[in-house]
Amino acid sequence: MKFVLSCNGDRLLVGSWEAEPSSDLPFEDIRAGAAPFERLRQLCGRPAMLQHAMEMRRKLLPGFGFQPLKMLGGPAVQNRELAPNSFARELVPVLRHYLGPEALENLEVLKRGYVPSSEITGYSRVLETLLRDNLGPSRHPEILDIETTKHSAPQFEQELKSALANNAQASQLLIIGGVGVGKSMFLERFYHFLLGEELKSRTS
Repeated sequence: MKFVLSCNGDRLLVGSWEAEPSSDLPFEDIRAGAAPFERLRQLCGRPAMLQHAMEMRRKLLPGFGFQPLKMLGGPAVQNRELAPNSFARELVPVLRHYLGPEALENLEVLKRGYVPSSEITGYSRVLETLLRDNLGPSRHPEILDIETTKHSAPQFEQELKSALANNAQASQLLIIGGVGVGKSMFLERFYHFLLGEELKSRTS
């Protein structure tokens, strides 16, 4: 620690760590133009602090750098072509089956792999709650969160029934969400497993 400053409201002591103070300034001398204050600025002002920071930086930063790859076994080892990862090759069909674009056409994924709202885990529940509370007053009152369970999506189904019953007006339901949050999967699962036969016959 280069500088230590301590003030009790009456005197300002200046020194270095584990040493006697090198300066003792009365509080009334801490003003621009006063000789004791100018000496203090020379001792620990901005130029002195920048110089000390640069000295510490030179001591802490390494003086050279290297790539770990260049230390691996010489050119013969570094240029050797690795064989395909057989473990990954076996996983590719499984991952593609459940996570690829065709997963939306896989009824097994839609039926067994969908997570209801109550089981969703987030990065930070406190942060999510704060964002939700702050977002509420600023969004349109007709925008509702879609809450789902294993067997139903009651709010969405009720809005769909209202839209179909109101034939005199052109009603639209918008599913709003970020990329990859599950909008398409929700609609596919809702149509195949949650939508009643009466409503399903009136949709396409």
